[in-house]
Amino acid sequence: MAVSSVSAVTSQLDTQKSFRQADFLKIMLKEVTSQSPFDPQDTSKLVENMTKLQTLATAQYDKYRNDLRWAQDLVGKSVTAGQFNGSPAEVEKLQGQGLRINPGYGTAQGEVTGFRVYDETVYLSIGNFDYPVDNIQQVTPADPQADQASHLAETAARLLGMQVSWLPQEGDAPGQVNQGVVSQVGLGTKGEVMLTIGNKNIPFNDVVRIGIPTK
Repeated sequence: MAVSSVSAVTSQLDTQKSFRQADFLKIMLKEVTSQSPFDPQDTSKLVENMTKLQTLATAQYDKYRNDLRWAQDLVGKSVTAGQFNGSPAEVEKLQGQGLRINPGYGTAQGEVTGFRVYDETVYLSIGNFDYPVDNIQQVTPADPQADQASHLAETAARLLGMQVSWLPQEGDAPGQVNQGVVSQVGLGTKGEVMLTIGNKNIPFNDVVRIGIPTK
């Protein structure tokens, strides 16, 4: 499921905010022009009511904006979400809009893979269903070991078969040229990424140059 970019979300928010302001002015103008010139209403009361309406609209807009930004932050993270506990009619309506609703009163766990918006409500894609962002009950901290494994896999994909140069190591002869082709990527005893080059294990942090092997 597509995930909106930061710029797209910002543009969408700005457009909707301008619509809210236009609606506010339209209502206010209608109230004023519909008054009888022989029996005008108390303008101060009208302004007070419209100010309350604008305050409510602004609060709703701010929540919607924060929900969108939170949804972006949650993509790729593991969460626990409550099932949708609306009426059958509400479930049918949302499903008619293409949302994959999981009705019930339990919870579901999984990784957030995307999000979408319907009627100013943000829904997160978790597994095979979409859950309202307000139903998020817990965000599971990232697994350091999983992150480390992911980093190692990315490093290996970039470096295997590449020619690298590295800083002098303990026991090297003076003026020794340190370069070779990476044949293996692994982890050292302290969790650091190590490269196997020939018969040596070189810390990735000591690499100073990466290039394509020359024949």
